[in-house]
Amino acid sequence: MGRIEVILSWLGVLILAMFLIKTVMGISGKRLQSGGLARGMDPLGFDAETEDGGDADLRPGILPGFRAFLDHVALPRQRAHPDWERLDGAMGVKGKTIAMFDRNGVAYAVNGETSFAALNALDTWMRANPGEDPFVTVPGRGAAGRLAARPEVGWTDRKELRIETG
Repeated sequence: MGRIEVILSWLGVLILAMFLIKTVMGISGKRLQSGGLARGMDPLGFDAETEDGGDADLRPGILPGFRAFLDHVALPRQRAHPDWERLDGAMGVKGKTIAMFDRNGVAYAVNGETSFAALNALDTWMRANPGEDPFVTVPGRGAAGRLAARPEVGWTDRKELRIETG
């Protein structure tokens, strides 16, 4: 069987179809990875919601602060998925960045491994102590470090609060 006969046969059509499917999947995967957070989309495929149930007006890239992250991403996600323990809903796997927020001119990324319990503890403390910063900076991978809850917050498990420079 010559090359032309193979290309024109059902085997050639099958090979061409597999090539096209792989190409389309590769392109769509790259678009999701590169554009999801920049467009304010949720990496898990659903848009963040506001407290009133409407879509969040998320700026491309970085939210203006931790309160905005709680109000537009974390708390709506917890309401949508009350059985999840982590922001990404996964268990036992490495998480990816869910969203980023600005803190004193530094962009911090919240990892999907962050637990709702930790975020709820921070939210409760912030509501009781308006205007005060719930974080302390501890050594981390980036030059600006990692954020941990202040001792007054009462949350000590750093594995469940994953906020690092973005």
